[in-house]
Amino acid sequence: MHLVSPAAIAYWSALKQHGMTEQIPRTVFVATNHPVRYPPKEVLGFYYKIVSLRPHRFSGIEKDWTDDGPFSITDREKTIVDGLDLPEYTGGVGEIARALRRVGKDLDHKKLFGYAAKIGNVAVMKRLGFLMKALTLGDAETLREQVELSKGFSPLDPLLPRKGKYDRRWGLQVNVKDLG
Repeated sequence: MHLVSPAAIAYWSALKQHGMTEQIPRTVFVATNHPVRYPPKEVLGFYYKIVSLRPHRFSGIEKDWTDDGPFSITDREKTIVDGLDLPEYTGGVGEIARALRRVGKDLDHKKLFGYAAKIGNVAVMKRLGFLMKALTLGDAETLREQVELSKGFSPLDPLLPRKGKYDRRWGLQVNVKDLG
């Protein structure tokens, strides 16, 4: 929190802190709401990735504590949505699918859908709806009714080759074989 302000632990680091992944990221991912001209790469032996977000995307922040004191972190629902928006910072959509399988029934779905809508990326809505339906995690149709999905097919995971079947209901090219 001393590297940039305001800031919140986010992405893969937040997945780990919330117990949604067993993976241990080698980089600490930090989100902020403004551009950082010269972000630090390594401080005291830890690697950092500062992710600059538009102010409306910098939300869903809560306080947490360690022995060293308080820190800000994205809540579980925002961490999932952020991972679907920028999967390169969470290990890909497969890692988000495993996190959803692990804690999806305990998430506040209204909050999850709200964050997904607020972020302004229709591909996030498509990915979230598809994963919720595939993992049987609640009423994905409510999400489907909240937003008009764009025409065309978005990749389920933009980090992987565009190969795989097409899901017309969600407008996705399903290029992930293992959903956790």
